[in-house]
Amino acid sequence: MVKRTSEKVLGIIAAVLSGLGIILGIVLLFVDASALEEANRMIQEEGGETLNAQDMAAQFTAFGISLIIFSAIATILAVIGVFLLKRNKRAVASGILFFAAAIAGFIAVNLFAIVHFILLVVAGIMAIVRKPDTPADNSADVQEYPE
Repeated sequence: MVKRTSEKVLGIIAAVLSGLGIILGIVLLFVDASALEEANRMIQEEGGETLNAQDMAAQFTAFGISLIIFSAIATILAVIGVFLLKRNKRAVASGILFFAAAIAGFIAVNLFAIVHFILLVVAGIMAIVRKPDTPADNSADVQEYPE
């Protein structure tokens, strides 16, 4: 029986990071125009080109929505993968779900995406590659006595 504790922990940490991505997306939806105008003013003082506040707000909203959608997909897939790991018979399906969650989180491209991606890829590889012990593998544990 293979213990899947490490895969579960990696999956849970990645799901929490995806949840933080959802929260970040929600925050981006509520950025108001006055904050964007202040950011524009600071960028212009440094000599950079800026967009008007409405265009910038539209971009923040679009990014926030895509961040929420892809982070939610990644969170759901990671949580399902963790629950499937409770049964060792579903380890390969769990690994595939971890890979799918990693791809969804990578598409979201947020602050936590790199860490999230690495954690889920490692958990997916571990879930797929680690196989349960077979009776033939336990032969080293059996002591043979000379006759």
